[in-house]
Amino acid sequence: MLQAGVNDDLVPYECKQFCVNQPDICYLAPMANQPPLFSRLFGPSPIQPIQEHMETCADCVEKLAPYLNAVMTADWSEASSLYNEISELENKADDLKKQIRLGLPRSLFLPVSRTNLLDLVHTQDKIANSAQDVAGRIIGRQLEIPDQIKTEFLAYLDTSLETVRLARRTMSEVSDLINSGFSQQGVETIEEILNLLHSAEHDNDLKQVALRKALFDIEHELNPVNAIFQYNVIDLIADIADQAQTAGNRMMYLVTS
Repeated sequence: MLQAGVNDDLVPYECKQFCVNQPDICYLAPMANQPPLFSRLFGPSPIQPIQEHMETCADCVEKLAPYLNAVMTADWSEASSLYNEISELENKADDLKKQIRLGLPRSLFLPVSRTNLLDLVHTQDKIANSAQDVAGRIIGRQLEIPDQIKTEFLAYLDTSLETVRLARRTMSEVSDLINSGFSQQGVETIEEILNLLHSAEHDNDLKQVALRKALFDIEHELNPVNAIFQYNVIDLIADIADQAQTAGNRMMYLVTS
């Protein structure tokens, strides 16, 4: 008699006969309830919590789009509410980072390097940190974006957000690749996404230069301290794109090292 949970189609004929002759004894049940051999040897995949961390960091950055729209319409009540949401997501990312550091096994049989995984988490976390810094700089002074550069500013922010979206896609592909088994096709897919990520980061660099030039042309019309903060916010948005690119490179290193 086969025990519940065992796929009858996968049971050898000899074992079926044994179970019929010895109904009170079945050696299949313990095997059926065990994880796959790879998991028993190497432990659970370390990628899932790191992917969750990346998702949280990306969600944090995505909040910047509605946040900046609220800022540009001087809706400081909505901006304050969105800032709180950004801070909550950044705090969640910090908590996940701590859990990963404490829970990541030190096994010699990890499918990827523990040091590389921790470096990736550290880089991902900087993305959320920079998003909170952008929102904090603006809300702290109720910093208004000058009308003359609003269009360029939003376009610049969008290219920075695109780099994070591409890093998020890369992490999803890396997770699938590691969990399902390494394949050349999977690596090539990741390389294609990273090429898009590098192009988006380069586009962000070009937009940063143009935006700084546009701000320079009107800075004599601005409060000098506010002008300094405007430049600072522009640099922080560039940091988001740079960190997304670095995270993508670290993800690629996981599957090629």
